[in-house]
Amino acid sequence: MKAVQIKSYSKEINTTLNDIPKPQISDSKVLIQVKTAAVNPVDLRIVTGEE
Repeated sequence: MKAVQIKSYSKEINTTLNDIPKPQISDSKVLIQVKTAAVNPVDLRIVTGEE
């Protein structure tokens, strides 16, 4: 499974594309496939340390 990850807080947003293990499911969990995702502007402010 692929994931774009931000490893640290910084004024410059450095992302990496990584292979991560597929999550394990159980009777009380479901696994969904996400084809598209967006980043909220508030999330960007948190990652870059802006207030």
